[in-house]
Amino acid sequence: MSLTAKQIAQIPSLMLSELEKSENASVWVFNLSGASDIAKDFPRGIINIAINDGIGNVIGIKIPITWVPVDMTTQVTKSALVANPQFRRLVSAGVLKVVAEEHALQIISTPEGRKETMKVHASEKYTGDLGNTQINNDIEIAATDVNAIVMSVVTRDDLDEDQCISILEGHEITLSEKDFEYLAKNSRFAGVKDWAVQRL
Repeated sequence: MSLTAKQIAQIPSLMLSELEKSENASVWVFNLSGASDIAKDFPRGIINIAINDGIGNVIGIKIPITWVPVDMTTQVTKSALVANPQFRRLVSAGVLKVVAEEHALQIISTPEGRKETMKVHASEKYTGDLGNTQINNDIEIAATDVNAIVMSVVTRDDLDEDQCISILEGHEITLSEKDFEYLAKNSRFAGVKDWAVQRL
């Protein structure tokens, strides 16, 4: 089962000063963009940061949409990351949450965590793009307060059950109780309905 925004909020954060002093070479972060009470002013999406690698090259790194923490040192060194002003601002604003390696490994070592981590690594684009929405006219849409991602997942005919759940898990921290209720009532997939009911 993927982590909710509340569960992620309960995981202790590493302050930037603690990160700098840590002897651990990894930097594990959660992308909290779009979280309702954490980083609501930042739309949910991939976070791109341009980082100087220390030898004159600028590297573009991506922090994907996912509920698992991601080790940023697979893309850039810890020293380059910690020295980057944009990274520091995003951490200070709560858009990125840095966690200790022990907490990150506990999450990604679960069966669900391993599966999600594999999805993240398999996706070179790190996208949660839903493409063009295809409306299914058989579904009654009477929800003005429903998240656009939820509406798209419910109304698209080209997604299978696993794809729907994967997209929803990537955006879960932005979803409300109304979104889960709408999914439970309107999804054509039993697995998506069960996923939503578990979160109510």
